[in-house]
Amino acid sequence: MKLKLLIGTFAVFIAISQFRTSTGAQDQGVKADFDRANGLSQRVANKVHDVAGTPNWIAGGSKFWYSKSVKGGNQFVLVDAVAATKAPAFDHDKLAAAMAKATGSTYTN
Repeated sequence: MKLKLLIGTFAVFIAISQFRTSTGAQDQGVKADFDRANGLSQRVANKVHDVAGTPNWIAGGSKFWYSKSVKGGNQFVLVDAVAATKAPAFDHDKLAAAMAKATGSTYTN
């Protein structure tokens, strides 16, 4: 019985030591995977369009709004869930022009 326990303990020790030596190389591969994934948003910036953001319900009603990516920035969409309609939440061009006039900076929609 003691011999079986000793052999079992030794087998566990060997397995743990093998795991420890193999995880060092694996850690480098995992880090590279995470680095590549973290850089994805920079690589696809201004290349992927019409991606909807998280919907935001307007309290007390059947409407919600969300932003979506468009070439050069974002647009905001207002949705009426009951009427099954959607439209721009506001006049993006008019707002950009008013902001540019007020601040002296350039804005695009």
